[in-house]
Amino acid sequence: MNFIQGVTRLASECVIAGVVPGSLTGITDQNLTSLKAWFNMAWMDIQSIHPDWKWKRKSVSFTTVTGQHVYTLANMSVTDFGFWERNTFRVYPTSVGTKSETFLPYRDYDSWRNVYQFGAYRTTYSRPYEVTVTPANYIGLGPAPDSTGYTIIGDYFSVPTELSADTDTPDLPAEFHMAIVYLAMQYFGRARMVPEVLARGEIEYKKMLYRLEQRYLPEVVQAGPLA
Repeated sequence: MNFIQGVTRLASECVIAGVVPGSLTGITDQNLTSLKAWFNMAWMDIQSIHPDWKWKRKSVSFTTVTGQHVYTLANMSVTDFGFWERNTFRVYPTSVGTKSETFLPYRDYDSWRNVYQFGAYRTTYSRPYEVTVTPANYIGLGPAPDSTGYTIIGDYFSVPTELSADTDTPDLPAEFHMAIVYLAMQYFGRARMVPEVLARGEIEYKKMLYRLEQRYLPEVVQAGPLA
């Protein structure tokens, strides 16, 4: 369900007659303008309920530069960054490939800075064996890479994004797209004081959200014994 299809479905569920948009660009109709805003608001809210939805998790890889400790989001060609999954980083010599891949343990930024941004360690180059996240959400490697050239891989969660073009499609799994419609129905029902639409939106959204959370939230891992 893309943006224009979602708004059309929302109009149908809210029983608004005569709303069949040819495009959502440059619209002036008040009903359509409101439906478009409510649909987008519902989509943003669903993304924000749980920042760690599984479908928002992505992987990035980038190659190192000799002597460079810190890599910006632009260096990694990441444009939709939300936050890092810190325990997912690994490294391997680019020329050798993944057969020599190892994990990069996470070190907190202050500790990383006090080691790798101090004295002789500033210019000590080798295979990186630790990673940090800087206050600007850049990736810091320790030590800085040598001339071998390495590939770094890690995961992040993308930031909530609005829909804009008619054909923009939510990255929510398709079978749950109606959750956006049901939540938007609640906004319509409250704003226009249509209790039957509000009630149906609440009931259907609650059922769909439960299924969505069961399937697309990270698994809860039980901790081992304390001693």
